[in-house]
Amino acid sequence: MKKTIYLTLPLLIILSGLILLKHPLQTDQFGLHTESSVMKDIKIKKILKDSVQWVASIKEARFTQNQDVAYLSDVSIYYPERQFRLSSESGVYNLKKGTIRFDSTVKGYTEKLQFETSNLKYNPEKGSISAKNGVIIRGKRLTITGERAKLKDRNRLEIEGNVKTIFK
Repeated sequence: MKKTIYLTLPLLIILSGLILLKHPLQTDQFGLHTESSVMKDIKIKKILKDSVQWVASIKEARFTQNQDVAYLSDVSIYYPERQFRLSSESGVYNLKKGTIRFDSTVKGYTEKLQFETSNLKYNPEKGSISAKNGVIIRGKRLTITGERAKLKDRNRLEIEGNVKTIFK
């Protein structure tokens, strides 16, 4: 009888381990599984014709097995040519499309303007930006608010929906 218990207990432990490996448990709010990879303190530069187009700093990127996305935390993207910085606490990077979706407050800064929205979709290669849940732009002597914003032609930001401008 003791021999059966000694053989059965290790077998049950091994089988339990195999079941957990085959069906990974969810471990956090992003739906990441025990089978994931993490990169920390990432710096990426996009260089085109000897000119830095943008520089991204990411505190952490989590990749899950069999998914085409990376979950990002503390993201900052800087455009030296325009002196523009974009930052957010969290985002999702689509590895196949090369797009980023920020789901927490997004802030943008230039020397003369500040930009803020609650979420943002961004395609660095196309230079397209869209925000759909409210936008605030503050300058030295004006504030512009609206429901949506899109970057057009890489140089023009269009604000749409209940647009208000306040001059100071």
